[in-house]
Amino acid sequence: MKMLARDYCYWPHNDKDIEDKAKSCNHCQENAKNPTKTSLCSRPDEGGPWIRIHADFAGPIEGRMFLVIVDAHSKWPNMEMSTTTSAATITAFQSHLLSVWLPADARNG
Repeated sequence: MKMLARDYCYWPHNDKDIEDKAKSCNHCQENAKNPTKTSLCSRPDEGGPWIRIHADFAGPIEGRMFLVIVDAHSKWPNMEMSTTTSAATITAFQSHLLSVWLPADARNG
């Protein structure tokens, strides 16, 4: 509820006000005892390596940033030392993609 409110507005002490309102709401108290159960939803496997990748920066590790690229099919990681500039990131991606092939889908994280 707090996250939804933060998306639309802000006021001083909004977290406390929302918590107080939820504590005094009968409907909220009834539903708090039986939260809605959801299942994890994974993406289907596209059928081969390097079709879909996940990429993000990791670090700083000893003052360095790393571009981490992981194949969603095999979970094979590839790390390139890089700065976070656009030019360095593009160069690192090009270097990696030339060693495999172009993915059909690339995701951050």
